Amino acid sequence: MKSHSPTIERRFSRKALNIMTISVAIAIFLLSRTYTDSVSTTTSSTDKSPQENTSANLRPHLLDIKTQALNTAQPPITLPIQTWRHDTGAQLLFVESSEIPMLNIELIFDAGSARDTDLPGLARMTNNLIGEGSTQHSVEEIAQTFESLGSEFNTASERDMGVLSLKTLASDANLQASLNLFIEVLSQPSFPEAALTRVKSSAVGYWQQRLAQFHRTHYTAANATIAIVGAINWNRAKEIAEKIIAALPAGSPLPPLPSITEPASTEHIHIEFPSQQTHIRIATLSTNRHDKRLIPLIVANEVLGGGGFTSQLNKVIRQDKGLAYSVYSYAGAMQSEGVFVIDLQTQNDSAAQALKLAEKTLATFIEKGPSAQDLEKATKHLVASFPLGLSTNNGILRQLANMGFYHLPKNYLELYTKQILDTTPQTAQRVFSDIIHPGKHLIITLGPTPPEST
Repeated sequence: MKSHSPTIERRFSRKALNIMTISVAIAIFLLSRTYTDSVSTTTSSTDKSPQENTSANLRPHLLDIKTQALNTAQPPITLPIQTWRHDTGAQLLFVESSEIPMLNIELIFDAGSARDTDLPGLARMTNNLIGEGSTQHSVEEIAQTFESLGSEFNTASERDMGVLSLKTLASDANLQASLNLFIEVLSQPSFPEAALTRVKSSAVGYWQQRLAQFHRTHYTAANATIAIVGAINWNRAKEIAEKIIAALPAGSPLPPLPSITEPASTEHIHIEFPSQQTHIRIATLSTNRHDKRLIPLIVANEVLGGGGFTSQLNKVIRQDKGLAYSVYSYAGAMQSEGVFVIDLQTQNDSAAQALKLAEKTLATFIEKGPSAQDLEKATKHLVASFPLGLSTNNGILRQLANMGFYHLPKNYLELYTKQILDTTPQTAQRVFSDIIHPGKHLIITLGPTPPEST
C-alpha cells in the first residue's frame, strides 16, 4: 500500500522539502486571492447501455498507434471506450484488455486541494489517511491482506482531484476479495488517532472531525468517476461499478470551483534557507481543461520548456550558460484555471543571473513564439510519444480517468493528436501570449540570499 509521489533527488533535505511545500502553498494562496462567487448548475443524465462491444485483445490496436501518430495521413488515435452513468451521477469508463489477466480500477473524486476552504492541507490529509484504517480492519491488516492477494492499493491527492486506485489479478477469487477490501477502505475509513498523530501532533480531535466531514461531502457517488481497464467484460465492469457506488453515500454534485485571477504585477517571495543551491519557481495562471486554446498552449510550452534537452529554457540556461542541471516549464490545466510554472535550481552565486535569463527567455517567447522548425520538432515529439502512454493498462486507465473527471468527449484522444498537428507557429504564439502575460508572475526563491529579478 503506497501513495503516489514524485521522485525527489537526494540533494533535497527533508527540511528543504517542507519549506518548498510551504512556498507552493503561499503561491496557490496568492494566485487565488480574488475568488468570484459561483453556483452549481450541474445536471445529470443516464446512459443505459454501452456504445458497442470491444475486442478482447488491444495489443494489435496499440502496436499500430505509433505508426498512425507518425504518419499524419493515417487516422488519429482511438480507443474502444465504453461508458455508463448511474442515476446518482457516478460515471464509468471502461476498456476491455485481456492480454494480461489483471484489472486496474481508479476512482476519481472532486476532492483535491482546491476544496480545502479554510484549512489548507485538509484534502491531502484526508486522502492520505484513507487506507490507514477502516471500521473493521487496522492499517496493518489492510496492508497485509492486499499483499497476500497480490494487489496494490494507492492514493493520490492533486490540486483538483482525490484518487484511489486498485490493481489486482482478474481471477474471481483475487478480484472479489481485493474489491471487497477496496470498497471497505474507501467507504468506511476510521481516521485512527495513531495515524492522525503521525501527521498532526496537535488538535487531533478537531482534525479527525473535519477529515470525516470532508470525506462525507466529497467522496460520494454523485462526485465519482470510475475508470476500469483489464481482463473482464463490460457486464462485469458494470457490476463492479455498481458495487462501489452502492457502498458510497449518494451525496450531491459539488459547486464549480470559483474562477481566480492572475497577479496584477510580478511579486517575489524569498524564503531564507542555508542551502548550496537556490531553488527558483516562476508561476502564473494557465487555463482550464475545456479551453480550446489548451492544446496549442501545450505545444508552445513544449518548445519553451517542456521538451527537455531541446527546449529554449534548457538551451539558454543550461547549455549556453551552464547555470542549471535541470530547468523546465509546465502548463497545467484543471477544472478551473491551472498553473503555468518555470522551475530550476542553480548555485547561489548564479541565482540572480539564472532568474533574469528565465524571465527574459519567457518574455521573448511571449512576444515572438516558436520558430517553424522548433514547432515541427515539438509536434513530432508530442505525437510520437503520446502512444507510449497508452501501451499499458495503467496508461489507458489514466486517460480514461481524466476524460471522465473533466467530462471530455469519447473521441478526445483523436482530437488531441489532431489539434497538435494543426497547431501553427502563429497559433502557438497567439495562444501563449493570450494566456501567459509578461510582468504578472509570482516568483518564489529558496536559498540563503534573495536573487534580484528583472
